[in-house]
Amino acid sequence: MNAIIKKTSYEIDIVVERTLADVFSFFSDLQNHVYLHPLLKSVRIAQQFRDEEGQNVTIFEIQERVKVWKSIFIPKTYLAHRVLLEEENTCIFTVRSFPSISLSCTYQFTASNTNHTHILEQVTINAPLGLSSFVTKTARNAHLTLLRQLKQYLEKKNN
Repeated sequence: MNAIIKKTSYEIDIVVERTLADVFSFFSDLQNHVYLHPLLKSVRIAQQFRDEEGQNVTIFEIQERVKVWKSIFIPKTYLAHRVLLEEENTCIFTVRSFPSISLSCTYQFTASNTNHTHILEQVTINAPLGLSSFVTKTARNAHLTLLRQLKQYLEKKNN
């Protein structure tokens, strides 16, 4: 029997006091996310290639620890596909994991003035009805932390 899947979405935006090139370059290197994302434990490049549309695709093996209750964590390993659209300063991640969870994140980077970069994250999540709220809350909190830590790190590095 197939689970009922619920679709949720959210947006987060933040401004970082660094140049577009600096922010996009740092964010696009997923190895940097290990130090910023609260759930990630390791990131490994599994494969790199150009797709039919000529886009740079990298598949990463991600290991994370998901907090399920108080101090109880579950280790989780999954593959994440990243497409870099460098001309558009856009980074797209798609993840599919057990049980029937899919997450799609698009990060758009735009210069808001000489030394500021606006990041807009748009996320769509499909998850079984009973897990949807937990998955969405966990992703939103983790991604908000990721972006805040990115801002803090790059702005501190700038000074």
